[in-house]
Amino acid sequence: MPESVCPYCGTTINAATNFSGSPDARPDPGDVTTCMSCGKHSSFDADLKLVPISEEEMASLPPELQRALALAAIFSSITTALKTLQSIKKVTAP
Repeated sequence: MPESVCPYCGTTINAATNFSGSPDARPDPGDVTTCMSCGKHSSFDADLKLVPISEEEMASLPPELQRALALAAIFSSITTALKTLQSIKKVTAP
């Protein structure tokens, strides 16, 4: 997968996880993903660069994909919160 940048937070993205379970699966243009840094959803363009996805595009996705993306965003939020708590713990440790 070519390196890309999240259009919302600027995080460099150089890997993607898929729902097929195949370790060789790669994103295709039009596939949707969730940034694990900010939890926002994007889609891959023809060059596999991330571009913002509109509310209309999100609404047109199958319901099971919408649920999976919502769960990915929640996971991202929890992961970010845990990292923040760990860094606070390191700063405030005696």
